Amino acid sequence: MAIKEDSILADGNGVELPSPDSMTVGDEILWSANTGRVTSGKMMGTVIAEKETVSINWGILTKAAMEKIEERIPKGYIKMYILGNLYEVYRGTLTKEVLGYIGDGIFYYKSASTDVVER
Repeated sequence: MAIKEDSILADGNGVELPSPDSMTVGDEILWSANTGRVTSGKMMGTVIAEKETVSINWGILTKAAMEKIEERIPKGYIKMYILGNLYEVYRGTLTKEVLGYIGDGIFYYKSASTDVVER
């Protein structure tokens, strides 16, 4: 299945996830093991890679939408489309703020958030 160009988030199979309220993309620089300050105070080391960390925040979600997120962004290494690009990532803690039932018989979450980190 081809991912749509305008997809914000989808699993590795192209199944779209609920649209987030906000996303922050951070470019993390990874340094060699021997990186640090030497006696003169100068920083020494070698950049070995740059990886992306994406912080994803959702607003109000139904229980069904939350279950889709939990199913499509499981623990372990997964492939995921983020802003139309395919990454291999792992998920951090998935935090959910419960809203509950509000009179329509549907269970809601007030918000949810997680980080996905490029492998």
